[in-house]
Amino acid sequence: MRKECGLSIQERVLDFWRGIYSIVIPSACCIVYLIFSVLIYSGKLNWSYFWEGENFTDALGTLVTFISIAISFFGVLIPILISGKTSSETIKFFFSVVDKKYFLGRIKVMMISGVMAVVLLALLYFSDIYSTEANIVIMTAMIWLFFYFVAASYRIISLLLMMFLVEKKMGYKGQKEDGSNV
Repeated sequence: MRKECGLSIQERVLDFWRGIYSIVIPSACCIVYLIFSVLIYSGKLNWSYFWEGENFTDALGTLVTFISIAISFFGVLIPILISGKTSSETIKFFFSVVDKKYFLGRIKVMMISGVMAVVLLALLYFSDIYSTEANIVIMTAMIWLFFYFVAASYRIISLLLMMFLVEKKMGYKGQKEDGSNV
């Protein structure tokens, strides 16, 4: 493979995807939802049972629970990471190489998107009093925020897992198992 600036084309494409997937995936889900909404609203599809179904509120409750558990997980994990900053070699290494402002900003955005998704989910409990257009707008925003939250959570979890997997390959002094430095 041709290499430029130390990265292969495959690595550059992967880096580009990592930069945009948290926007592309939620946007694609919203486009699919909007297409279905237009078909339903125009009468070409009859999905009234979706909004009027007895399990709609159960589905909303499940999504609220999922987001709440994920936010709680990060709410517990962050203080653990910060308190281990001086005791664990892996966490010391992580905090020495990570852009702290960017990492903190990504966590804040992820948490805010989760809370906003929960607020919109709560609004959907009252979907029977809104107009169809308002329901479509609220649902589209909720879908985008939910999938953004999932993608942002995945990004942070994968970063943390990568950090802990590096710890397995490193000795206690920042060396790999074969004795070479990181």
